[in-house]
Amino acid sequence: MMQTVRVPLASNALYVSGTVNGVDKVWTRDEGNWWYTTAERATDGVYRIVLSIIYGDGKTATDSVTLYYGLVLVTDRTQADVINGTDKGSYNASDLNRVGAAMVYLKDKFNDNGYSIDITPKTDWKEIDVPTESDMTLYLSCLGTLRDVLSLPQNTPKTPDNMKDLTYITANNIEKILESVDEMLSKSITFIWYSGDLYSGEVI
Repeated sequence: MMQTVRVPLASNALYVSGTVNGVDKVWTRDEGNWWYTTAERATDGVYRIVLSIIYGDGKTATDSVTLYYGLVLVTDRTQADVINGTDKGSYNASDLNRVGAAMVYLKDKFNDNGYSIDITPKTDWKEIDVPTESDMTLYLSCLGTLRDVLSLPQNTPKTPDNMKDLTYITANNIEKILESVDEMLSKSITFIWYSGDLYSGEVI
């Protein structure tokens, strides 16, 4: 199976080449300033992209970004991760992209099953980007919208008020919310399928 991956670039990007998960790919300009290619679907939903870009003014650049498609969550960060500086001990563009992609995945899953969810989480953060307060307000707003669609278990964490004092516990809780949303949505879909589409009123 194949996965289409898309990245936004500057409007004067003329030629793009690069790899997805180490495999050379042909990149094509899409609508606006987006460029896309197709890659073998990754079992973990992670796509590491390295691009070489030629701009209209003759300048060249190399850029890299990691994109996530699907529900790839981290809920087991510990204080030791923070102290030891492990990948899970920091919160960066990779985490923002992964969580943003999980939000998109859940939005689409809701909408594919009769709901109407309108959120636009950012999924193309780069390591050099500095999130603004408005960026983080949108981030948590999207999370809160997903959390409020269904009745979730009482032990599901609340949506954080802000990201100013982010701790590993808060980071875990953000992704636990998405995990809980996905679990309850899957149960809801199964119930509807069982009671409405196949069994209720079925003539044998």
